Amino acid sequence: MSATSGEWSCLAAAGPDGFWMAWQGWRMTIGWVTGFFDFPVSDFEAGRDFWAGITGYALSPPRGPGGDFATLVPGAGDAYLRVQRTAGGPVGCHLDFHTADWAGLAARARRLAAQPVHAEEGLAVLRSPGGLPFCLSGEAGGPVRPPAARWPGGSVSRVDQFCLDIPPDVYDAECRFWADLTGWEPRDSSLTEFRRLERAAGMPLRLLLQRTGDPPGTTVRAHPDLACADADAEVARHEGLGAARSHDGDGWITMRDPAGMAYCITRRDPAT
Repeated sequence: MSATSGEWSCLAAAGPDGFWMAWQGWRMTIGWVTGFFDFPVSDFEAGRDFWAGITGYALSPPRGPGGDFATLVPGAGDAYLRVQRTAGGPVGCHLDFHTADWAGLAARARRLAAQPVHAEEGLAVLRSPGGLPFCLSGEAGGPVRPPAARWPGGSVSRVDQFCLDIPPDVYDAECRFWADLTGWEPRDSSLTEFRRLERAAGMPLRLLLQRTGDPPGTTVRAHPDLACADADAEVARHEGLGAARSHDGDGWITMRDPAGMAYCITRRDPAT
């Protein structure tokens, strides 16, 4: 993980024990992560109902101005997925990081070159240096990650990862940004176009960083991924709920939901 030179200097001056304590304290700053599915008005109901069906979670009553927000409520554990009706733009998704010190983390994000978009008490909306929106929330979340869902026929799955799709010209800088912001240790993958961040214990979502083939200047995007025990059964289940199979990759299958949002069904173990 990298940090600004001033922060490294302060930690180094504290010695090895002081460094470790400060590092551990920073890792604990983020207490929970929520994944948002963002749908424009015309696609909101289709997207909302699809992801409720895919997860098997109940929909909370709508809330917020105009009833634009709803939570996907698991039968066990704490909620970590929400849907949002947006004023415009394409379908997409973003992450909310929950922390008691949301204002301090927002200031840190700005020092790391994030661009502020909006702020109110308990909430800061920003964009990463590569342009991906995210939120820092003072709202408490967690702490119990829901179990994987078991489906008729024995299939097991869960939404457990958001993948950031990053063009090559900003890939290294964007990876440093997310590692520095979260305090999660970056790890290389066996596939050179991927890195992941080692999430803190109990977090419901992993963060994967993918180098795409997009041209320079492309805005960073994100998409959700599922882990499952039986990819073929999971694809069939999703198609039955209105998704379309798009592409088969190395260990994953790219799908599109009824609103047009890309996501992946992966062959990773949903239990781990």
